[in-house]
Amino acid sequence: MIQEYINLPVALKNEYIQSYVKEAYKFYMDHNVKQSLAFYAIDIIIRYLIKLGSSWPRERNVLYVSALYIADRHPFSHPNPSSRYDYAKRFHIKTSSINWYVTRITEELKFVKLYDSHSRPYFIDSSGIIHVLSASISRTQVNKYFIKHVALNEPIEKNIIVDDIVAQIVDKLRLIPSIFRREFRRLIFSFIEEVLQDLDKPL
Repeated sequence: MIQEYINLPVALKNEYIQSYVKEAYKFYMDHNVKQSLAFYAIDIIIRYLIKLGSSWPRERNVLYVSALYIADRHPFSHPNPSSRYDYAKRFHIKTSSINWYVTRITEELKFVKLYDSHSRPYFIDSSGIIHVLSASISRTQVNKYFIKHVALNEPIEKNIIVDDIVAQIVDKLRLIPSIFRREFRRLIFSFIEEVLQDLDKPL
């Protein structure tokens, strides 16, 4: 995923990508989008174009709106009542078109999706600081418990590992708003399950 950022300055030399950047920025400014949010949305667009290679999207405005929707639904934007329908209405675009692009972008760039108590989605960028630090902390904690398992013959307690990771990320470092504790715990538990499954595979 870091490769996308290494490639981004190089990609910006491409005149076609430059046209997307300039057009997207103008589109956002014409619709009174905050500059910081516009830059993040454009960052998402560029990385998505890098992933696509030469298969360029034709519906540029839909791409711009979909990237903006994803950028706007960062976990720390909670509570954020804006829906895809709201975006479709604001920008005069079909909701189904936004749905298609949001799915494609989040899958290609491996965004992590969290839901609040109203089942509204929020997106964690897999190349962003929340995901990178959370993954690093999770890996460090998992390694610690497995070393203790071998060195001290302590049992592997999945719930204890998960609770420890969640406490550090949510409570101590506050990388994730506490409203998403249950959702985040579910994701970390799935991660631990994958690690344990890998241990069962032959070397």
